[in-house]
Amino acid sequence: MKKEHLLVLMRHAKSDWNAEYRHDFDRPLSKRGRRDAEGMSRWLADQELGSVSLVSSTAVRALETAEYILSELALDRTNFHLEEKLYACDQAMILDVINRQSQTDSTCIIVAHNPALDQTLEFLCPATVRYTDKGKLMTTAAAAILSYSYSDTQTKINSVKLRTLMRPRELV
Repeated sequence: MKKEHLLVLMRHAKSDWNAEYRHDFDRPLSKRGRRDAEGMSRWLADQELGSVSLVSSTAVRALETAEYILSELALDRTNFHLEEKLYACDQAMILDVINRQSQTDSTCIIVAHNPALDQTLEFLCPATVRYTDKGKLMTTAAAAILSYSYSDTQTKINSVKLRTLMRPRELV
């Protein structure tokens, strides 16, 4: 019997372009970003994800988003991992993180950036992704829940099932 694994790809919440920061890496969340991160984290907590490990980019806006997830899911910090390479990464780096995390029984949540998240989602399940009216896929704070069987190689094209793609504006 194949065991199902879950993977969550989440884009960091909206950053504050007006904040004072030295580098793009240091940009914090905006007021809307904090609200969206909290709402999406609550939504994730309701999704019956089971045991969770959280992997986040080290950019400030991704870390702040991850902190909301840690809080809402009441995660132990031993299940929280920072991955410097997720900042300004490409699809290959996200696929590498997925491969490493798939060796565990826990659901992996990856908090990262576009365009790599869009590319990864389009690669893993191209037939099922849905875009906004403005042609966007992973809007800020969007979360895609994907499933794959334990025996599958989950980093091949069209190798996962998109269970749901939720965006902050779609929360009821």
